[in-house]
Amino acid sequence: GEMNLNDKKVDRKSNEKFEKYHETFYEDLHGWRDYNLTSAGYGEWYYDCLPADKKARILDIGCGDGKFLFFLQQKG
Repeated sequence: GEMNLNDKKVDRKSNEKFEKYHETFYEDLHGWRDYNLTSAGYGEWYYDCLPADKKARILDIGCGDGKFLFFLQQKG
C-alpha cells in the first residue's frame, strides 16, 4: 500500500526504511542522554544574547532538535 507523508506518496517499504533509520541512528545520536552534554556550551555561546530577566519571553521558531530549549528550561 501507499502512504501520504507531506503530500508525497511513498510506498510502505520506504516508510519502513525511514522508521528503521530513525530508531537505530537518530535516536542514538540525538537522544535525551546527549542533551545535557550538547547544551553545556550554550551558556558560554549565547550569554551575551540572552536577557538578564529570566521571566523574559523567548520565541523559538523551530529550527533545531530542542537542545537549545532544553538548555533554556534548565537555566530557568
